[in-house]
Amino acid sequence: MDPPASPLRKGGEGEETIRKGGEGEKAGEGDQRRPQLPSCNTRGEVLCPCGSLLDAQSGQCDDCGIRWPVEKGVLRLLATDDAFYEGTYRTQVHFGQAQLRSPLGPFALPFIQFGYVHAVAKAIPRGGRLLELGCGGGVQLFGDLFEVVATDLSHQSLAGTPDAYRARIQADVLDVEFPPASFDGICASCFFEHFTADQKDRLLSRCFRWLRPGGALVFLFDTESLNPVVKRLRKEPDLYRRAFVENDGHVGLEPPEVNLRRFEAAGFVLERGLALNRTFQRLPVYVWLETYRDRLAWSRPLAALGRLASGNRVLNHAYSSALHAWDHSLGRLFPQAWSTLYLGVWRKPETPPAGGPRTR
Repeated sequence: MDPPASPLRKGGEGEETIRKGGEGEKAGEGDQRRPQLPSCNTRGEVLCPCGSLLDAQSGQCDDCGIRWPVEKGVLRLLATDDAFYEGTYRTQVHFGQAQLRSPLGPFALPFIQFGYVHAVAKAIPRGGRLLELGCGGGVQLFGDLFEVVATDLSHQSLAGTPDAYRARIQADVLDVEFPPASFDGICASCFFEHFTADQKDRLLSRCFRWLRPGGALVFLFDTESLNPVVKRLRKEPDLYRRAFVENDGHVGLEPPEVNLRRFEAAGFVLERGLALNRTFQRLPVYVWLETYRDRLAWSRPLAALGRLASGNRVLNHAYSSALHAWDHSLGRLFPQAWSTLYLGVWRKPETPPAGGPRTR
């Protein structure tokens, strides 16, 4: 895929930005500055830095002449595609309102993505404005129930989101800006762990600002586990880094308690949360054990099991459903610190907390 065009200005050359390590940098030298990214107004449309409305379809601002590229319905605010994430996560959750209305729909919903989709559907009012961060291929039910603004680093992922999504923005979430109190809810699945500690604090500060008072933040994310088996895996630091960090970009793995303190420091109030996968793990984790095959003999059959079940739809659904049932019953008897996955629903208080949240 050719890189997207940089924003163009009438009567002059466009300024080009590149993304490196989560930060945008000016290409070339000199006194030219990186162009300011648009912000999103309360209807999910984009505002130009000059303050005028940017046409979401053409990316054109008639007032100042800036034109941001729009391809396949995606407003592209990255000058180049991200080398790691472009096209990597494109799976869409094809469970929508039609499936929910079926006789088995209400029973199936809590089992999808470890309860994440169900948590979002419960926490945000019907027809509310939802910001989906790192959306991948998106969730059909979100498009059916909410007015969705989706962001991702991958153009291919955004282009494959449900047709019902209102806006698709290819941007670094630490660079793009939305006005305060723009959304009723913000959600993300397997997204938070892709940020360093400092970036997590910046992200949560932004989410707090973008949410309306009483708005919900629903995150499902990987955590660093103190499970005895995982502790054994970490005794091989090079293999652990390859299998559990570099393999999937998990640069921000932290224990559940550390993550929870970050949300609290940002001003959020935990409404409900559950530490998942404290013993048995989701199938991709078993597949990642392939990295240890020459060091730990017991990793080979587990990796083979993971590959077999992942490649078989029936086995995949059966195992995932059994794991969900275990996590919500006997699995809760084990220490929270053993979990490798956490699902939480937080609220922005209706009134600011004393002293206010930490801002960065």
